[in-house]
Amino acid sequence: MPKDDILREGSPYQVNVESLSTGEESIGGGPTATRTQSRIHLDNFSVNSGEIVITGIDNTFSTYIIELTKVQPDSGSAASIKCQTSSDGGSTFDSASGDYHFTEHILESSGNTKTNGNTDASAVQIAQRTDESDIANFTLTLHEPANSNRKTTIRSEGDIFNSSDGVLKSQRTGGVRAANESVDSLRVFSLGDGFATLYGVLP
Repeated sequence: MPKDDILREGSPYQVNVESLSTGEESIGGGPTATRTQSRIHLDNFSVNSGEIVITGIDNTFSTYIIELTKVQPDSGSAASIKCQTSSDGGSTFDSASGDYHFTEHILESSGNTKTNGNTDASAVQIAQRTDESDIANFTLTLHEPANSNRKTTIRSEGDIFNSSDGVLKSQRTGGVRAANESVDSLRVFSLGDGFATLYGVLP
């Protein structure tokens, strides 16, 4: 991709999806199965801001995907990575209790399993953290966020490795914005060092 498409400044890191260009990469097995996928790379987002804000989400893409790579907790914190949505261009983000429902399933390399669910959440929990030594790699997917007739579903899958205890955790989360509204912005927060790539997938 062109070097100019790499974002290097901003606190918090903010990108408008108009920066995504259609037709950059074709995926699929045939004329009826082919989908177009476009991407923009968010270069090493700031540890001080601790979040990524994505605005300008609309019906240009049916699905939005964020790849989080080598992400560590926000400085001085072991907070879990979470996300919230907005329907007013990112001026405010839905953050009241009950705005989201989510379930999560965690499998540890030790063989232990953990499950959790919340119908009264103020954010969707993407990655459950334990301490600052965690390193996470996650894929976050939004399905049809601009469709005001449906609730926006949020799915995340990924792995967390804790170097202090040597335990690998694989986590899958399913979440939903508990209201029928057009989501036009997304906030992913409690982030430290790491990399992120945003993809838009056409219908």
